[in-house]
Amino acid sequence: MEQLQGEAMNLSPITAEALHLTGNSKFLALRRIFPLFVYHDFIYKINHTEKAWEITCQWHFSLPTLTDFLPTCTITVPHKVADRLRINDITAIETFLFQIGLMESISYWKSVCPLRYVCSLVPIPATAAASWQDWYFNGLGEFLYRNNISINPAELWTYSLTEQVEISCPLNLPDSSWHKVTSLTHFALTEPVDNGKATSDARKVLIPVGGGKDSVVTLELLREKERYAFAINPTQASRDSIALAGIDEEHCLFVQRRLDRKIVTLNQLNFWNGHTPFSGIVAFYSLFAAYLTGIPYVALSNEASSNAATVAGTEINHQYSKTAAFESSFRTYSCLYLGAAAEYFSFLRPLQEIAIARIFAHYKAYLPYFRSCNLGSKEQANKWCNNCPKCLFVSLILAVYLTPQEMRTAFGADILQNENLLPDMAGLLGVTPVKPFECVGTVEEVAYAVCKLLNRYHRTEQQLPCLLQAAATWIAAGRCSLLTFTGGEYVYAGPDLQKLQPAPFLNPEFQEILQNKMKNLEDEHE
Repeated sequence: MEQLQGEAMNLSPITAEALHLTGNSKFLALRRIFPLFVYHDFIYKINHTEKAWEITCQWHFSLPTLTDFLPTCTITVPHKVADRLRINDITAIETFLFQIGLMESISYWKSVCPLRYVCSLVPIPATAAASWQDWYFNGLGEFLYRNNISINPAELWTYSLTEQVEISCPLNLPDSSWHKVTSLTHFALTEPVDNGKATSDARKVLIPVGGGKDSVVTLELLREKERYAFAINPTQASRDSIALAGIDEEHCLFVQRRLDRKIVTLNQLNFWNGHTPFSGIVAFYSLFAAYLTGIPYVALSNEASSNAATVAGTEINHQYSKTAAFESSFRTYSCLYLGAAAEYFSFLRPLQEIAIARIFAHYKAYLPYFRSCNLGSKEQANKWCNNCPKCLFVSLILAVYLTPQEMRTAFGADILQNENLLPDMAGLLGVTPVKPFECVGTVEEVAYAVCKLLNRYHRTEQQLPCLLQAAATWIAAGRCSLLTFTGGEYVYAGPDLQKLQPAPFLNPEFQEILQNKMKNLEDEHE
């Protein structure tokens, strides 16, 4: 048996040998050694403070013979917006917490990718298990690709309830205020939830805020609604955006989510590591928050561009849980198993990233405060690193609509002079077949932005920054299929990126808001 204590682990020789393998050899070896992942149970408490209700939960997962995982979360619901009846509906609370645990478990399952997933709490219906298999396979598409794992969806994960698994580290109740859930009578909410659409609550909308330009645009365009902000482990950029949008603390629902640090130890020992579908986690938590408050709408800020594959010619997509496909699947799942507690949709689905950038450029007050850089936020520095593909992409599309001074206000540096980003520039522009594994837009959008910027420099006869110089060289060599230099100017030959894209889940009221905004922009341009 392996032994993990604190930050140290004693590994058996066979495990140590497996960890030195790569690709499918490592994948098959680890799942032979660790064939099971177990979702055992969870504990939770509901705490009433002076300002809010707090629901704290700790889940218990394990990889038998390796280690146990005990991740936690705390969901804070201000008194002013809490629905007291729902806060006290223990059956619904436990159902939501169980379902959130299913999504949380993916971060721990992937460390060895066991074939069999054992759920000890309640049988998982076949249709629900199929959804989870789909979300695991597509949500881990980047993880599988980058680790050179080749497997069919049906072979990745199978569900089992029949296996008896000894609990090596049982969850203990810290005190009498906690409740322990070892079994559930129902997998799903058994009755539809009254989501308030037919009442005055229909004006309420919950907006997940990440601190970037997309959620800012949603916050601003929905000002006529009764807006509530939602965030998981809110960053300073998230808090700044919420404050600038005029949303007070009583209209904020925050989740403090804490991973079990043992997963970091496993990563350091060369167990599997990689990208997980974080937006899927946002989906479950935000729906739970909407349920607890009776808010009928959850308005995401996922754009049309997120549907594009990261690896050309495949369905591998870093942003899978932001796609219309996931949105459709989760909406169906919510109706079947979560009582359709709120209508989950992406408000910005009809827009490409470049169109969102065009709208965002009108909200100058956010320029010093918004952030989209994952590296900068991980360092807790609330900054743009100006050395990653995300910083590069956002800079490119905003540079089309902002002045050089405004770009300096936002980013603090001229990222187009960073030659370290030449490989990322090539991927973003389609010169190489794999885009950076980041939340970035399409090749068409980058080509459009590069075309606009090259022509701007060409007209003013300014020296090109190194990344635009590289783009000009690639265009001259015929390596950018969407761009040519003709008649003394650069020409973009791609689709119209300002045109609204189909969004079947966006109701007419929200669709009209976007249509009016785009029409106003066109009128200003004329």
